[in-house]
Amino acid sequence: MARENQGLQIALIVTVMLTIILGVTTFIFYRQYDDANTKAKAAVDEKDKADRLATTKTEENSRLKKVLGFPETDELQAIDPKINEDMQTYAAAFPEDTRKYRQVVAQLYKALQEKSAALAASEAKVQTLTDEFKAREASKDPQIKQFEDGQKQASQDLAEERNKFDTDRQRAAAMESELTGELEKSKKDSAAELAKFQADKQAMETDFGKMNRQLVSTTKKLEDATKENPGPDAFDGHITRVDQHGTVWINVGRADALRRQTTFSVYAANTSDLKAGKKASIEVTHVVGDHLAQARITDDKPGDPIMSGDRIYTPLWSPGQQQHFALAGIMDVYGDGKNNQKLVHDLIVTSGGAVDCLADAKGELQGEITVNTRYLVLGDEPKIGTGKEVPASFAGHTKITQDAEKYRLQIIPLADLLRQMGWKNQTPVVRYGQGANPRDFQAKPETPDSRASSAAGSGAFTPRTPPQTGLGSAY
Repeated sequence: MARENQGLQIALIVTVMLTIILGVTTFIFYRQYDDANTKAKAAVDEKDKADRLATTKTEENSRLKKVLGFPETDELQAIDPKINEDMQTYAAAFPEDTRKYRQVVAQLYKALQEKSAALAASEAKVQTLTDEFKAREASKDPQIKQFEDGQKQASQDLAEERNKFDTDRQRAAAMESELTGELEKSKKDSAAELAKFQADKQAMETDFGKMNRQLVSTTKKLEDATKENPGPDAFDGHITRVDQHGTVWINVGRADALRRQTTFSVYAANTSDLKAGKKASIEVTHVVGDHLAQARITDDKPGDPIMSGDRIYTPLWSPGQQQHFALAGIMDVYGDGKNNQKLVHDLIVTSGGAVDCLADAKGELQGEITVNTRYLVLGDEPKIGTGKEVPASFAGHTKITQDAEKYRLQIIPLADLLRQMGWKNQTPVVRYGQGANPRDFQAKPETPDSRASSAAGSGAFTPRTPPQTGLGSAY
């Protein structure tokens, strides 16, 4: 029983507890439902409020899109780039904080007003100018008429003046061309005359200078050479000694610029006139000292032998200086009709002289006469012949003789030069036939020896003897 009561008690307790739990649970669920219902009603109210706000925003967005000019279907994400693009396009010059549609519109409106005012002022000015232009146009017709008449008159005057100018210019051009031709001809003639004058002047100055220097430097020499009694100074030296073998010593040598093969004419010791006949000829063979030289006798007279103290002279040389010559003409040294000009040239040079100028066989001048030239050695004149043209050789001979006369050279015939220098042909050659020299076959005058020989008979035998060594001999 107790056990059943205990079970009832437990069941009662469990029931009571379940009832309590159920009541609490019910209360809790009711409270939660009431709260949820309240929250639901509040949520519905919030939703309604949000719906009304969304509707308001939607309407505002639509109105704003309409105001801004965007379609209502455009989303905000698509509108922002367009707004930025508009700001870059229309408000790029405005400050960044003023880039708002309202401010931009206000600034654009202000700028528009200013431009409109400026435009109105410009239009008013244009109107004023237009009115002035119309007034001016109305008053310019008389002036234009006057100007046109003046222009026509000026054009006519210009045409007349131009025609007159063209006529005068053509006349002036023709005159200028004529004057230019005459001027060019005059210039050429003047240039030619001036060139000829300058050349003649230069030649005259050159000739005058040469002549003046020649005159100054040779006056004394010419005077000494032309004196009849030149005195001891006219001779070049004297004989100091003669030996039995024909060797002669003279008192000139190396210090006097003496050269081997120089030939001298020998005059007697008491002779003071060069025009007196020479007594012998010598040729220098060896220059021994400053004032001593050896010479050999090339021509002498047995009856008038060379003695110590005899004087010597040559026109080719003077102590310490060189004589200068010019050669002209045919130099026939051997009398065979041939020109031996080269031989004469070599004789002068070998004897210490110098040949400044000569006219060769063709008439060409070699060298020129200078202020130092003193003598002109004159040979035979070239033959002109029977033709009309003058041979070139004769022209060269004429030129050199004219220059010699101009420069006042002392003229020495070839024979006098050879005589004064003591030259003698040491190896005469007798030619026979067409090239024979007639002077080699002239008849000799009779002597007592020759008459005796003839009396003895032409067929008499005469024994031959070898040549003897002696003065003037070649052996």
